[in-house]
Amino acid sequence: MGFKLLPRNESFFPLFIQAAETIEQGAVRLKKLVDGRLDDSEKISKQINEIEKSGDTFTHSIVEKVYKSFITPFDREDIHELAEGLDDILDEILNVADLLVLHNVQEESEYLIDLAKILVKSCEQVTKLMYKLEKFNNIDETLEVIADYRRKARKVYRNSVSYLFSGELKSFEVLKLKDITEALYDTIHLTDHVGEIVEAITLKHS
Repeated sequence: MGFKLLPRNESFFPLFIQAAETIEQGAVRLKKLVDGRLDDSEKISKQINEIEKSGDTFTHSIVEKVYKSFITPFDREDIHELAEGLDDILDEILNVADLLVLHNVQEESEYLIDLAKILVKSCEQVTKLMYKLEKFNNIDETLEVIADYRRKARKVYRNSVSYLFSGELKSFEVLKLKDITEALYDTIHLTDHVGEIVEAITLKHS
């Protein structure tokens, strides 16, 4: 009686790159939504929803390859964690988009605009990180850039909280903007979390 070996499949890296590029697309669309919330908001929100569905496809493909591959480029649990970390970013981008449409915020917020810009830049670095992942080297600079964006986002977030509770806005506007600002800041924090996952993976293989 013979047995069948599971096929060797190490084609995870292109999927990680595609997942990151999809996240980047979502971040760019979200920035457009923040920049002009009242113009085509429903259309942009639907686009982000479709982008998120594409991201789910890449996540499922990665998980499927884990089970079908006899040998993986690094530990299976790390592949799972990285795939989920990337997916979490896109899920939160969709959440922010939904909040923007749901709350229909009329008050323009320079803090939201600044956070959206930081998110796009941080997502660009996540994509760059995925391109570097296969060789497990030259990632320190990219990790530091991502961490620096997280620090900048924290400063913007703190300033936004001070402004929101300064008494200049109506209470219901404060609550709506606070929800969106927190969600946007959390999204940026998730990009830094992906950086931490990649750093841990590379340390295991150094």
